[in-house]
Amino acid sequence: MKIQLLFFLAILTGCTIIPSQCPAKNLDAFQQNSRLGRGINTPLNTDIQGIRLIKNAGFQALRVPIQWDKHTSIDKPYTIEKKYFEEVDQLLTNAQQVDLNVVLDFHGYRDLVKEPDDNRERFISIWEQIAERYKNRPDSVYYELLNEPSGNLEKQWNSLIERTITAIRRIDPTHTIIVGGIWWSHVKALEKLTLPKDETNLIATFHFYDPMIFTHQGAEWSSKYKTTGVVWPGPPPHPIVPLKGEEGDFWHNYNTLPTEENPAGPKHINDLFDFAQIWSKKHNIPLWLGEFGAYSKADTDSRIRWTKCVREAAEKRGISWAYWEFNAGFGVYDRSTSSWKEGLLNALIPEHQKAQ
Repeated sequence: MKIQLLFFLAILTGCTIIPSQCPAKNLDAFQQNSRLGRGINTPLNTDIQGIRLIKNAGFQALRVPIQWDKHTSIDKPYTIEKKYFEEVDQLLTNAQQVDLNVVLDFHGYRDLVKEPDDNRERFISIWEQIAERYKNRPDSVYYELLNEPSGNLEKQWNSLIERTITAIRRIDPTHTIIVGGIWWSHVKALEKLTLPKDETNLIATFHFYDPMIFTHQGAEWSSKYKTTGVVWPGPPPHPIVPLKGEEGDFWHNYNTLPTEENPAGPKHINDLFDFAQIWSKKHNIPLWLGEFGAYSKADTDSRIRWTKCVREAAEKRGISWAYWEFNAGFGVYDRSTSSWKEGLLNALIPEHQKAQ
């Protein structure tokens, strides 16, 4: 009789899962933020074995970069491909099996950044379809509106936030929404972020890669940051001479100032996290560090020290986080050896706190 009642309630509420796993109403954003805890950015094609591996390492959440626009028709009604939705469905189901929270991140919509007027309607339509498909999923599923707004979108971003959230809430009044600021979601962009005052189930996000000269050194995809050998914290054992075109005040200060004053040192990181914490308290909005990491061209010990410092700065201020990323250039997992990079993993999940 009890089982029959559960199925009846599921049908009545429209839930495609048992009612105890349906999204709760009146979610508290601070509790939802705390629930994200320690997370990691993970490809959509991560299988159940990879998800279990992440869970067993002690992570609590997945941030999944999803390029919705590349799998959506160009013309109205802007339909998302069924097969792509099914890939997302599978990942959500796998994550639910091992009790991992999932942030669905709209990643890489370059046309929206370049031509916001021509892509605004399509962007909102995509979110309406996502909300419709996942409105009855557990409240362990989160919606992140857009990764790193920048370019021509910057002047319109706040108004698009409001329009998009309004569209989502007509369909899905319950799931927590995550929103980042302009300037590629730099922490200082929080002060430019305007969020709807009547929407309380929101988390603000920022990304942290300071100083980029360290975290992105040698990045093949960038025309900047080609100078390598940058250690953290500064100063280096021997002064570094930047490559032509990369000169600037940073290098003099990096090469000469003591660690407590160095632009590549803990004080710089903590000052920026203090700024974030002040903003959060002023606006009564929780914060999530959606990305941070140092590229593999940096020396391993420096990466470990920097990662530990950033993680501790976030946690000290009640900021949940998701490391960038699982198993590629910034990764904490080595696909070639099928093993964790223990130093980095311990910087993120201290040994005594790992799941057994």
